[in-house]
Amino acid sequence: MSKKLLFLASLLLFQNLYSQNDYEISLKYGLTSIDNKGAFNFKKHTFQGDMLFKKPYSALEPRVDFSYVNISESNGGVESLLQIAFNGILDLKTNFIATPYLFGGIGYEHVVNSRKNFDSLPYFQGGAGLKYAHSKNVNLVAEFKAMQMIGGSNEDNEFALLIGLSFPLTTIRAEQKIEPLASDTTPAPLQSRSLQKDSDHDGVVDSKDLCPSTNFNAIVDKSGCEIKKSSTPSPIITPTPPQKQQVALDSDNDGVIDKLDKCPNTPKGFSVNQVGCASKKILDIKFNSNSYQILPSSNTKLDNFANFLKTNLSFKAIIVGYTDNTGSSSQNQILSQRRALEVKKALVARGVKASRLKAIGKGELNPIADNETEAGRRENRRIEVEIYQ
Repeated sequence: MSKKLLFLASLLLFQNLYSQNDYEISLKYGLTSIDNKGAFNFKKHTFQGDMLFKKPYSALEPRVDFSYVNISESNGGVESLLQIAFNGILDLKTNFIATPYLFGGIGYEHVVNSRKNFDSLPYFQGGAGLKYAHSKNVNLVAEFKAMQMIGGSNEDNEFALLIGLSFPLTTIRAEQKIEPLASDTTPAPLQSRSLQKDSDHDGVVDSKDLCPSTNFNAIVDKSGCEIKKSSTPSPIITPTPPQKQQVALDSDNDGVIDKLDKCPNTPKGFSVNQVGCASKKILDIKFNSNSYQILPSSNTKLDNFANFLKTNLSFKAIIVGYTDNTGSSSQNQILSQRRALEVKKALVARGVKASRLKAIGKGELNPIADNETEAGRRENRRIEVEIYQ
């Protein structure tokens, strides 16, 4: 009965989490130590598959583990162990490219062809791991876990060392339809104009022309009357040739001339201070609401910024993540930090050294648009970068 209840709970949890979140699948291989009375004895080949469900607004992320341990005892003994476990995963916030994490949970171990003192039992487990972003689609994972059996006559414990790969995946969500914003200024329809008659073609309409019969090509005033030429010739004025002005060079077009520019290679789009050094720029990276997964439409922006950093090795960058004001401030702080770390990982995957990058989150602080509108909240879910030398 306990096995059936555990299996049913796993199905319900899987269906609920899969329908609402991004997730990450891992495949791992390792060795398990079964008999630990004297010392560790890592000899039993182990295969594990697990699924991690992303929760942007929660410190703990749920994970389901499925493990197979090959025992193959002689004389028709125990063949293998089948394990299922439910864990909570806690990422430890660091600025390193490899992310450490802790986990703990509860599971059930089914012993195939069990014998005395080696029965199928539930267990507690806990451990630690390290995840390295090899690319934006593949992570390298190393993990250690310890298991303590619950009940039974022996109450043994087990230990396992595992290595493998994890693959971040994204579920497809229906996007909220956003109505286009009405323009502040709507052009008025063109008014039809009635043509007014100008009989003598002097540029003054008949209704205002005091001299309606002016000769053709005559020079007239605003009343339509001819202006008589003076008999005294006008003096000839010789224009003074313009003085040649020396143009100051501004090689990087940042508004500060080269003579005063202490950072002459500032990339286009960055605001600069009075000595020409860049301060910050909004990097056009897109996120769905409540998510830190970078949308594919942002790949070109990441490629361009990574190419700039690889070309200009004297520059370093601070990556700052922001959110809108939906949710609590503490949750938004966590989400903004994860957005900044995802951008850092993406740049490292494109060849930028991690030592040149720093990722921080500022939550819902410093909004650049109105959080009361959908369009404003979309603008506030952003990444800013600050570069320095």
